[in-house]
Amino acid sequence: MKVLIAHVRYRQRGGEDAVVEQEARLLRDSGVDVETLILDSSLYDDLSVGDRLSIAASQGDHAYGRSAMRAAIDLCIPDVVHTHNLFPLLGAGALREASQAGCATVHTWHNYRASCLAGTHLLRGQVCRRCDVSGRTGGVMHGCYRGSQLQSLSYERGVRGQMCALALGTPDVVLCLTEFQKRFYVEQGLPADRLLVKPNSVAGGSPKPWRERDGVVFVGRMSPEKGILGLVEAWDAEAPRLTVIGDGPLLEQVRTKAATKLNIDMRGALSAADARRAIRMARVLVFPSVWFEGLPLTVLESIAEGTPVMTFRGGAVEGVAPGVAAERGDYGALCAMSAEISTADNARWNALSSDSIRVFNERYTDERNVSSLLRIYEDAISLER
Repeated sequence: MKVLIAHVRYRQRGGEDAVVEQEARLLRDSGVDVETLILDSSLYDDLSVGDRLSIAASQGDHAYGRSAMRAAIDLCIPDVVHTHNLFPLLGAGALREASQAGCATVHTWHNYRASCLAGTHLLRGQVCRRCDVSGRTGGVMHGCYRGSQLQSLSYERGVRGQMCALALGTPDVVLCLTEFQKRFYVEQGLPADRLLVKPNSVAGGSPKPWRERDGVVFVGRMSPEKGILGLVEAWDAEAPRLTVIGDGPLLEQVRTKAATKLNIDMRGALSAADARRAIRMARVLVFPSVWFEGLPLTVLESIAEGTPVMTFRGGAVEGVAPGVAAERGDYGALCAMSAEISTADNARWNALSSDSIRVFNERYTDERNVSSLLRIYEDAISLER
């Protein structure tokens, strides 16, 4: 089997870019012949004015994306084309090109852009359901993509093209990261048999015992949808130590608020290895994200290390990580729960930790990820076209 993985990298590297690289590596390590078509979003800025206008005006079916996909297919002749982010340089036209070339087509949804131009279903910090798969006019009016109505209009056209392609049979399969995400879209009328759940994965952990751990840790991007400001504001001065790891647009605001509390330790951005080590040495990972979430690698790393996850109800993470959940937006309750588990006795903490490790081993190991991908690819290849 030969697989072509296609993806447009984001301007600011994130979890989706890391997942694409990881899955390519895992497949290669399993003996699969993998080629990649990876384009940087910044290449868009270097295109001619005519090319940029053509891409912006299209519904994601443009000559640039089709040409890039055709060249990659001609070079490696894949059985399967697996796409991730398509905007702006590939688009639905690249998927159609792959299908017309006789390739099986698989596409992963890492967020909620099929129904929300921001990908988060958040507006001014609150859950927003104005848009869905049938239309995203509200998102254009509010400038939900990069705060620009013009860019939002262009993006909406691209998403509309992907929805049209899906209705006409391309891709063969859409992969959702969680049961929550699949249910979310099936309830909007998308066909359940075309949407499969295939989670991300991380390497197994080296869990530490209760006596070697201490405190609570936050690891994530310092941005509004991650709930970091609310967490720091609500963290009680008498609570256990909270270690905050990450970077992003709210970093300085978070630093300012944290400076008034002696039990908050700001670490800034750390290497992936150091961040995971911090998760391993904490008794709790607090995850205050206020959007629905895809399947954060941080959460998977936490349960792999046996570190219980405290989060809000009503999103994908609640169904992934066993533990305690607070009502969405109730930062006081979330902080109190995190502090309580962090200071719980060995027996209670061990029960949560063991349950986390069990769930990880059952669902989110690299081995299960590769096995699921191969089965999905084989089933897609076998479909009649």
